[in-house]
Amino acid sequence: MSSQNVSYWSTAVMLITRTLPYIGVNVAVYTTFFVVALLWFGIFAGLAFVTGVLLKIPVLPFILVFIGLALFGGLSKWAQRYLLYMVKGAHIAAMTELLKGGKLPDGMGQFKYGQQIIKENFKDVSMLFALDTLVTGALKALQRKALRISSWLPLPGSARNLVNIITQILTRSLTYVDEAILSYAIYRGEKNVWNSARHGVLLYAQCYKPILITAAKTWVLGKVLGFVLFLVFLVPAGIIGATLGSTDVGTVLTVLAVIVAAIASWAIKATFFEPFAMAYTLTTYHYEIVGVTPDPTWDARIRKISSKFTELIGKAEENASDQPQLAFQPAPAPRPHAG
Repeated sequence: MSSQNVSYWSTAVMLITRTLPYIGVNVAVYTTFFVVALLWFGIFAGLAFVTGVLLKIPVLPFILVFIGLALFGGLSKWAQRYLLYMVKGAHIAAMTELLKGGKLPDGMGQFKYGQQIIKENFKDVSMLFALDTLVTGALKALQRKALRISSWLPLPGSARNLVNIITQILTRSLTYVDEAILSYAIYRGEKNVWNSARHGVLLYAQCYKPILITAAKTWVLGKVLGFVLFLVFLVPAGIIGATLGSTDVGTVLTVLAVIVAAIASWAIKATFFEPFAMAYTLTTYHYEIVGVTPDPTWDARIRKISSKFTELIGKAEENASDQPQLAFQPAPAPRPHAG
């Protein structure tokens, strides 16, 4: 199927509608996350009230807020690595199976099915996370190379600032590209997923423009949506601030309300928008690389500029003894299963 005859948008919508049980899992996970955040910061709000109003220690409430925020950030990173990433990985696996022409189970069996695919390709979530880290590092090295090239251009200050802003947007949108490369590693069906990811990076380098444009568009749209949601959730924070005035406790509680508003807007965006952004980007990736063979020349180029890519190659070679590497082959055409 030619990519020119495919609507990436409608294909992405199809992937989401066919994997709605994963949205249900997202709702459960992020609702739990938000409730935990409310309880967590509720405890610190109580401590701030006791120390600020009852004990009349003016500085301690702010210290408690800082401690609560720091500890919550650490716990959030742990949850993202060992819980949220497995949910995302299983969803990627399910959408990839649909692109291969497969058929998913109905209902919540889809989630177990996606987890099974991940476990068949990766020993555990740590391996999945390690591969994603290496792919992300290689992609960022490519992006930094592009930024250095743009710095050579004789541009006026305003134009150079615009180029830098665009480059930063493109760099931050790479999170969707690494998910697409993970999808390709699963799609390829090679036991040596390190080698498949290596090929996936090469294919991106050879076909990057439409893929990166899609990723950047969805990233910007996501930021706009997140900001709008944040403004909506700021209303309660404003009410708290207006009610309690400019007292130390009022300031602390207002800050806590703003933090909770930020978490709420992030959770809603992650629940509903991020899966679509992921589906849209990986759809673009799979169709844009159809028939393209990974180029060894690009392999050598990226190896020179990215230690992460070199490490990825090392992992591929380590696993080559009992899991032979497939030769460079043209990327296959997706065959989406719509029903």
